[in-house]
Amino acid sequence: MSPVHVSLDDKRCILGMKGISWAILTGMVCLYLVSCGAFAQNTSSNQGWYVIHCNVYGAEVYFDNMHVGNVLSGTLSVPSSSSAGIPYSTYSVEMGGYQTYTSNLPPIPANGASVDLYVTLNPIPIPTLTTPVPVSSLGWYQIHCNVDGATVLFDGMVEGQTQQGSIYVPFMTTETPYHNFTVEKAGYIPYSGDVGIVPLAGQIVEFNVTLVLAATPVSTIQGGFGSDTGWFAVHSNVDNATVYFDADVKGEIAQGVLEVPVNVSGTPYHAFSVTKEGYTPYGAPLTVYPAAGGSVDLNVTLKPAASPTTTKAPFPSGVVVLAILMGSMLYIVTRRRAH
Repeated sequence: MSPVHVSLDDKRCILGMKGISWAILTGMVCLYLVSCGAFAQNTSSNQGWYVIHCNVYGAEVYFDNMHVGNVLSGTLSVPSSSSAGIPYSTYSVEMGGYQTYTSNLPPIPANGASVDLYVTLNPIPIPTLTTPVPVSSLGWYQIHCNVDGATVLFDGMVEGQTQQGSIYVPFMTTETPYHNFTVEKAGYIPYSGDVGIVPLAGQIVEFNVTLVLAATPVSTIQGGFGSDTGWFAVHSNVDNATVYFDADVKGEIAQGVLEVPVNVSGTPYHAFSVTKEGYTPYGAPLTVYPAAGGSVDLNVTLKPAASPTTTKAPFPSGVVVLAILMGSMLYIVTRRRAH
């Protein structure tokens, strides 16, 4: 068989085709990078996040007195949205045996962004006295309260105000025992309770108080007979979700519903909320109230909380032009080498 001779023009043609192929391949790679940047730009979330960091496992987090979750792994992410209505203004983190932390919330984070809030809870210190008193004759009452600046009274006598979530009230074991105590603050419904226990020397007797914001009494549904008990039936699409009335835990959703009994002749609740880890918390005011023997249905749909995403900066439009120029330059260099 005779050898095949390739002319110079044929070689130039082959090299020219290789140059065109490399130029096309380079342009395609650059355009792929540009499209990846555009895709990353479009993956931003439609909401922002507050990320609470805390040193105490299980600490409870509240936004404007609404429970939004517990710190279980060092952090708690709470979704926020600029379109969700009136934004929260304060947040607090609390845990039994620790001083409650309260502060103002920063502005709502931008969509897809997050704001880190660092909280260090400190153990409640044992109180010290400026005037030494024999330990053998001194005990203490400690009032824990969700509101700072609340006035505490024992048998009508002012003992001080709550600070950082509590107040210590000294009691001489040789004095006449107290009968009742009251915690009050303007704008909140006063709380009263029986003392019942006299601390021993060196002992601390603790009481937990939750003050509820005062509001215009809610309307009631007429009708129904029986005792002073009415019912709220809280329906939800998620089982094991926790139900709160004001700041009181009422139980968990089971088989789609939780029935909550209320005393219709007592102090009414003003709001309720439903929370579960991994879902956006739900809260709403109570605008109707059951009559004795009656019930009111409350329907709640919990939505899964979206995981926060990181928004990558978009590629500048000049990158597209640069990709085209690079491909063109490679093509020209290859052509010149071929000639």
